[in-house]
Amino acid sequence: MRDGWDGKAENLPSTVTAAEATVLVETPKGTVSRTALVSNGEFTVEVPFSTYSSTVLGGDHCNTLPKFVEVKIVSAGKVYVQKRLDFKDNFESTGSSSYQYRLKQDLSLDVAKEGPDGTK
Repeated sequence: MRDGWDGKAENLPSTVTAAEATVLVETPKGTVSRTALVSNGEFTVEVPFSTYSSTVLGGDHCNTLPKFVEVKIVSAGKVYVQKRLDFKDNFESTGSSSYQYRLKQDLSLDVAKEGPDGTK
């Protein structure tokens, strides 16, 4: 399904230009990755993925949820900050569709606090 997630990249060095936010979604069906430009410290990334799975009896179910979502802020090949989010803990159904999800809280990646490996 198509999902757009907004985020902020905080405390990027002033020398960083053309930063990009890359979002990687790992599902049982495979990995989906999308990238968007960071503008004024903010970004929106739309990541389409499917939660459908068919059974032998012909029914469709929503049981192929992603395991995690990884977000990175990159410029000129250098990772400035990354965060790995457990899907079940950090995302919820939009309510309008059981196949679209949103973040439960604001997404903020702080270069000064989290660093390139997400453990600063």
